[in-house]
Amino acid sequence: ICFPVTIKGAISLDSLTDVVITTPQLGESLGFDGTYWINDYTFSTTTSTVSQVPIHTISSTDYRSVEYLIQITSGTDYHLTKLLVLHNGTTASNTEYGTISTGPALSTFDTDITGGAIRLLATPYSSSTMTYKIKFTAIKV
Repeated sequence: ICFPVTIKGAISLDSLTDVVITTPQLGESLGFDGTYWINDYTFSTTTSTVSQVPIHTISSTDYRSVEYLIQITSGTDYHLTKLLVLHNGTTASNTEYGTISTGPALSTFDTDITGGAIRLLATPYSSSTMTYKIKFTAIKV
């Protein structure tokens, strides 16, 4: 949290408009007046291959689990799925559920741990351009 002036001691906030978070941390929560928000994040990436590619990485040292909501677009075909990921420090396990699509399944998913990072791996069904919009929430170790 960034305050416009240096303040010593306790501070009272009247509303969330008083708060600016300059470097949000994944999995951290913000509470105000009895309501809490978990920091999550949404981003986009594209592929144009049929080979398996990493589409997201996150520290396996800092985070034990991740929940992904993945939306894929290819032309006029759409695919939406959820993926839960959990690791023990050396092996990442996942389960995919809630999958729906308007045509063929556009991608399959897997996870692994490489170089201290959990990787979300996508294998697109074709070399057409696939746009992935990924929202995730990560929980610290």
